[in-house]
Formats: sequence, C-alpha cells, structure tokens
Amino acid sequence: MGQLMVNLPVLAVIIITVLILKQVGLSWNFGVLLSYVVGWYVWGRLIEKWKHWALNKGVERERLYKLGMLGLLNFYKHRIFND
Repeated sequence: MGQLMVNLPVLAVIIITVLILKQVGLSWNFGVLLSYVVGWYVWGRLIEKWKHWALNKGVERERLYKLGMLGLLNFYKHRIFND
C-alpha cells in the first residue's frame, strides 16, 4: 500500500514537473534536477501520511519500519518511533 500511496505519486510528480519545465523552455538537466527536488519534498510529505495511515490501521511500529525498508519508503528507525 505504501508503494501506491508514496512512490507512485512521487514518480508522477517528477515526470510531470520535467515535462512542464521543458515546455517552459528550461534545459532537460535543470528540469530533471528541479523535478527531483520537488519529488523529494512530496515524498517527505507522503511518507508522513503513509506512516499515520498505517499506525491508525493498527500496524505495529516495528513492522511498519520493516515494511518501509522493504518498500524503500523509510530508511531511518527514528522516523517511525519518534512521533
């Protein structure tokens, strides 16, 4: 579920941002760089929403951390346990 809630929307944001910036007239290199910055910001916001959603569904914090590691959604244990 985390892949659908976090990584898929972030991928869409990155692709759409690159295409919009290319239409504005910016170079591909700058467009890709800027789109990753925007994607990183969106990723951080969506991770928090995913974490709260999972905890409200009754997922234990240790399991949430392990699932986050498997899905490349969370890399830091303190982000799950320090709430």
